[in-house]
Amino acid sequence: MAPGIAVATVVLSVPLTFSLVALDIHRSAAGEARFRACAFASLPFFTFFAVCNAVTALFVPLMAPEWATRTLLEPLPDLFRPLAYAFLGVVAFEVIISHLTYNILGQTYTLSDRINGFRGPAQEAAVNREIEIVNRIQQKTAQQLCSLIPDEDLNSYIVEHLGSGEANRLTEQAAAENANPLILKSTALAGRKLSEAKAIVKDAKKRKGGGRDSEIGSWEKAVD
Repeated sequence: MAPGIAVATVVLSVPLTFSLVALDIHRSAAGEARFRACAFASLPFFTFFAVCNAVTALFVPLMAPEWATRTLLEPLPDLFRPLAYAFLGVVAFEVIISHLTYNILGQTYTLSDRINGFRGPAQEAAVNREIEIVNRIQQKTAQQLCSLIPDEDLNSYIVEHLGSGEANRLTEQAAAENANPLILKSTALAGRKLSEAKAIVKDAKKRKGGGRDSEIGSWEKAVD
């Protein structure tokens, strides 16, 4: 394999590996983490697959049947041959090589055991990242609620989405703990009903045209 094609093969195997690793973690997380949190969840897990897939892709011309290399791969233009090597290498490792059992110095060894060892921490990292992302979105939404929605309207939304009496309870809790009631109620609504809170913010922005600067100013004023 020519050096230029080898380099291109390795480079092209990286995004393929990235997608497959993210899908693997997303599937193993069983709905606890969205794809956005799985994409960069675990560097060791990705690195392991990236190295194995790249090496396998480089050996595709040697592993493929001679007739396939001669009739299918070698006739491809130089621009497409690395992509074919990368794709076949990733598929070969993911589907075949990673599931084989190897015997080294009398010891049975499987790559799947090593992969499972990486997968557990990767899944946990993805779930933790999902929690961080959701918390960040909740905080931002609460800030926007506080800056865009008047207290009386916010009470109405809380009654609608959190139940009767919840607005009074939160107001009383804020008074008892010397907290800002608007911030407490905004945080409660965003934390318990995030989708509804985001819809309220979106509608309020359409009606009021609130910009980022005015939102931050209102939030800081509420905090003070």
